Amino acid sequence: MVLEETDPHDDGDRENYFVSMTDMMVGMLFIFIILLMSFALAFRQQTDVQVDKTKEQTDKIKIAVDVGQKLDELENSIRARLDEIRQANQLRLRLLMELTSQLSRDRLTVEISPSGDVLRLTEQAVRFTPEYGPGTEPVQRFLERVSHAPDRQSAKTGLSPDSDGASLRRDIR
Repeated sequence: MVLEETDPHDDGDRENYFVSMTDMMVGMLFIFIILLMSFALAFRQQTDVQVDKTKEQTDKIKIAVDVGQKLDELENSIRARLDEIRQANQLRLRLLMELTSQLSRDRLTVEISPSGDVLRLTEQAVRFTPEYGPGTEPVQRFLERVSHAPDRQSAKTGLSPDSDGASLRRDIR
């Protein structure tokens, strides 16, 4: 038999079936780098979505604040208008009460409606005996007292009578 010479320094021709440890580590590092890149990309996309949502929500909050301010302004203007209406109602009621007392001094019985917005002549105020017709002196005196009561009241309060009051006096005559 022939002895084969083996050289201890010959790494030679034989194949090694096992992968070296450094090659395995480089492969694992490459896989981890790829995984890290995919996680970073997913994180960036999620961050972009969150930034967009935050911007939309900020815009919606600004719109809600603007709407709230406009509603506050409208509420204040409505409140001011309601106060004006209440004051006008109080003034109207006071004027009707003064007209009632003035007409009662002229011996005309009138009443204020339950809602406090209309002065009504009662049946006793407009009842005439059958001999008095539309053109007779008692009817004319009655019409003059009723039609001039708003004029006397407006002269006393300093308010000018409105056009409806003037047209009412024309219609009565």
